[in-house]
Amino acid sequence: MDVNADVCKKLYNVLCEIIGSEDIVKARRQYYASLDFFCEKETTFVTSESRSEGLDMGSDLDTMGLLTLIHISQKRSADSFLIPNNFTMETESCKPGFTQLKGHSCYFHPLLHMICATGSEEYVFASGDIRLIILFVFNLVMDSEGKIHGPCISNGIEDGTFDFALCLRCPEWIKQAHPWLKRERYWPSPKLVSIICEYGILLVPIGCKESPNEHLEWRISFSVAEKHLIFSFTHTQLLCYALFKLLLKEMINQIESLRGLLCSYFLKTIIFWVSEESVPSIWRPENIWPCFMKCFKRLIYCVRYELLPHFFITENNLFEQKFNQDQHRNLENCLNELYLKGLGCFKNSETLSHFYSGSVVHKNKSKTEKICWELNTISTRLNTSAQLRVLGMLSFLPINIMNHNASCQCYGRYIIRRFLDIKSDRFLPSIVFSRFCQMFGKTFNIHVDLPNRYKYTLSRRYLPYFYLGVHQMRF
Repeated sequence: MDVNADVCKKLYNVLCEIIGSEDIVKARRQYYASLDFFCEKETTFVTSESRSEGLDMGSDLDTMGLLTLIHISQKRSADSFLIPNNFTMETESCKPGFTQLKGHSCYFHPLLHMICATGSEEYVFASGDIRLIILFVFNLVMDSEGKIHGPCISNGIEDGTFDFALCLRCPEWIKQAHPWLKRERYWPSPKLVSIICEYGILLVPIGCKESPNEHLEWRISFSVAEKHLIFSFTHTQLLCYALFKLLLKEMINQIESLRGLLCSYFLKTIIFWVSEESVPSIWRPENIWPCFMKCFKRLIYCVRYELLPHFFITENNLFEQKFNQDQHRNLENCLNELYLKGLGCFKNSETLSHFYSGSVVHKNKSKTEKICWELNTISTRLNTSAQLRVLGMLSFLPINIMNHNASCQCYGRYIIRRFLDIKSDRFLPSIVFSRFCQMFGKTFNIHVDLPNRYKYTLSRRYLPYFYLGVHQMRF
């Protein structure tokens, strides 16, 4: 099939129907952003990966709980010592992209005295220890046993698989990533670079596998920065990313010997690099296939030389020691074969069958109906017991330890203030507000086997949400 502008537009339109139009993607993003916003200050809840970025391609639900009890500083100073529960980043003995956290504060919460390791008369916040603690809490409230999967606790059950990770935030832009701020680029804009820099970075509990101090190290995460970058994509860029994910899911991972060698994060990094180096005007619907092939060619190059620099910390090679000799050869051969097929590389794709068969994707729904259907799908999925238990688990975590004595009225006032802060007359925040309150309120049922004392405490915590959610739906 010749890939001219008409074919590109047809592919673009099919992808819009299957993956989502600009309006659908915007609705998904607003829904998850609103959900993050309504969560309590002490239980900062961050949805991440594809769903919150606007893509829903059958991926797991990835969530992060931000532990706001702990403050992270990039270096030691007299000022940072005065901050309660402050830890400083120690990167000298770590590979690029990783750090250790050592206590540097005039006061530490009693909880930290219990969970932090002591080394050379100072506290060391070990990532391995925190993962085990979260796993214990996870198993306490889940129906089935969770497993440690990278920095996350993962659980696959009948109504969906999800990953949960506890993370920390450093409100500074770290020194390792300073070169990214000054790189010559076509994208992102200076304004977006400034916004990303102001937020800082996150730390997730996993160390470098090759390090003797793996259990002490934390990985530097740019997940919030990456979400900002994805949100700045044109719809053509986003659909190229979706095509990349389809290539991985329905072509490469169907070969057993290649399964798991590549991941969505590698593909996202490729898209970032190509976007930075390319004139923004190339990302047009009538040019979607050449754009995709440009990204595909870069992937082949990176695999061939086993070199994929991290987008923010270029000294961190994501492909370092990733493949053995046989895996490397087989993966490169597979990618080359798919690349040479051109548009035919998706011939056996179930998702793109409409494109090749010439059949029309179902279009009877109006734009408004499609958006409402999508929002209902998200709400239904989030309302499953699996997702409720994620929220239920948060009530046991130390993120809330300062708030157990807060009154029912305080919780109600707080969540109303969060809703009013949006200052929007759109229906979406109202829907998310009511769904969020109902969902959070229902998590009380997760703890029915607890002693009466704890039930009473939790009922004071959750019932205001449920009440607000039910009554909001009447308006």
